[in-house]
Amino acid sequence: MVGTRRPTGYGIAAARHLAAGVAAEGGIVISGLADGIDAAAHSGALDAGGVQIAVLGHGLDHQYPAAHHRLRVAIATRGAVCTEWPDPVPPAPFRFLRRNRLIAALADAVVVVEADARSGALGTARLAVALGRPLLAVPGGIFTPQSRGTNHLLRGGATLALSAADCLRAAGATTSGPTRSAGALGTAPGAFPDALPLDGDARRLRRVLADAALPVGQLAAAAGLPVARALAAATQLELFGLARAEAGGFRLGSPEGTVPIESAAAERAVVRIASRSAPPSPVRPERPDPATDPSPW
Repeated sequence: MVGTRRPTGYGIAAARHLAAGVAAEGGIVISGLADGIDAAAHSGALDAGGVQIAVLGHGLDHQYPAAHHRLRVAIATRGAVCTEWPDPVPPAPFRFLRRNRLIAALADAVVVVEADARSGALGTARLAVALGRPLLAVPGGIFTPQSRGTNHLLRGGATLALSAADCLRAAGATTSGPTRSAGALGTAPGAFPDALPLDGDARRLRRVLADAALPVGQLAAAAGLPVARALAAATQLELFGLARAEAGGFRLGSPEGTVPIESAAAERAVVRIASRSAPPSPVRPERPDPATDPSPW
């Protein structure tokens, strides 16, 4: 669930309502812990006592925004705070744009609550479509700048998000019972990895991973997946320590990087995408205005 950092009261209420409804049915809410819609979605899921994942655009040593410290701790106690960046890496605009691909890849469906015409949330929406994820948008007033982007998505074919049931249905779930266990992220013996919230693509890809790194194209062919979906599945596996990215592609990983929810210290309850010693993959230089970057990657 994503959206603008400068929402209206309507947008905040919608995000909290939808996230709480999804969480109450056992769904996992994923967002970026930013100001605005992200924080509202996380808060709504917490209100319902649900599991959620926050994906950061910086290293864990940094608390950004500073006002979200307590929210971050609360998320970590009932889910995970994730990052692909080593601990000392500070926040930067391009890192938040880059982070959006992880949110789209992890999600079963992406919901844009409010977004103006230049919002970074629209980049997440484009990634969701490219990865084959269902895209939903919350409708807004025609005179509200924060709804221009979401109304444009709806005109382009996005699914209308009016209730938590709409979100769950798009994600392939129903409201008749939990979509994912509230303890699904735990790593109790015998429950790993089958109990992890992996989609079908990720499970298929894991079966063809080997001890030696294989190119994404080769893995995609072996798993019977399009390359874009295989890459999204590999990213999802990497989040849970089941795959490891190397120069030659991806190889089999291990669950050592995951953290049991109930026993982890709240400040460090994280799922690492990259090892502390390994630098992140090369990225484009930082730009003063991220909206001028035509590529969401």
